[in-house]
Amino acid sequence: MKIIILICLFLPTLAFGAFICGDANGDGNTNVGDVVYLINYVFKSGPSPDPLCSGEANGDDIVNISDAVYLVNLIFNGGPPPVELCCQVIDSTPNEILFIGSSYFTYNNLPGMVRELSENMGKTVTIEAEMRNGLYLEDHAALATTEAKINERNWDYIVLQGGGMLMAYPDSFPDYHPVYPALVTLKNKIKANCEATKIIFELPWAFEDGMIWVSGWTDEYPEMQQKIYDNTLDYSDSIGFVISPVGWAWNTVLYEQNYPLHYLHLSDWNHPSLKGSYLMACVIYSTIFQESTVGTEYSAGISEEEVSYFQSIASNMVLDSLELWNIE
Repeated sequence: MKIIILICLFLPTLAFGAFICGDANGDGNTNVGDVVYLINYVFKSGPSPDPLCSGEANGDDIVNISDAVYLVNLIFNGGPPPVELCCQVIDSTPNEILFIGSSYFTYNNLPGMVRELSENMGKTVTIEAEMRNGLYLEDHAALATTEAKINERNWDYIVLQGGGMLMAYPDSFPDYHPVYPALVTLKNKIKANCEATKIIFELPWAFEDGMIWVSGWTDEYPEMQQKIYDNTLDYSDSIGFVISPVGWAWNTVLYEQNYPLHYLHLSDWNHPSLKGSYLMACVIYSTIFQESTVGTEYSAGISEEEVSYFQSIASNMVLDSLELWNIE
């Protein structure tokens, strides 16, 4: 072992990133210095990696001689690089989140998806929901049960579900569950309970076939989605709430994938498929925590390739435009 170490000292440093699993000595690189450091720690009571888990290279969640061997195999034999995830910080600060909505949230248990993502990313969350299929925000604004739920505790975040048709065409349906006054009423009730609660409005998606199913209407999905986007930004500026750009992330995915049939939508052209809900959960997570979901292992049963794609789209959509979405 000593001979191997002496030879390694002449090899160039191999760098893998800003925070690196296997970087036992904390110099920002993964190289022979980390092998020496680990051997001193394991066999000679030398100083431990700081934090200890940074010496973890092989993914077995234990820092021992196996990690040194793993690094030697990398350096001499072109073995696999250190694992990407170690020292996952558990954020013990509680985050209390309430979802208010209807079937767009109940399908595929959207709040449960956000809980899975949050816990996988080391967050401590309490997530509850006031959801009933068929309800609009106008209904929730008037319901005593919704108000009671709002007043149940000092929520950190309350996520409100939007509806595509009413956001796209408020002037065409002025008396049919209008969104603007409902948002004002809900905001007043939320702030009366707890001024610090952050109100997040889920920017809706358009119907898969736009409005062409209605006689005389010509707007297809892209035109309808653009109107939803424009009106949501206007409402946010006027009322004052955070936007979670779910529908705009859907728009990006569908455009890039050349509008595959029933991909993010179900066959009813309206409700979210499992993929649609997963993308929505990733966008909402990044909106709440201002963090990327890229790399999280929670997949909801979706293929690894698609999960990686959705995580990237969602994270970039939110984090690249925090000011646009009124995220502080």
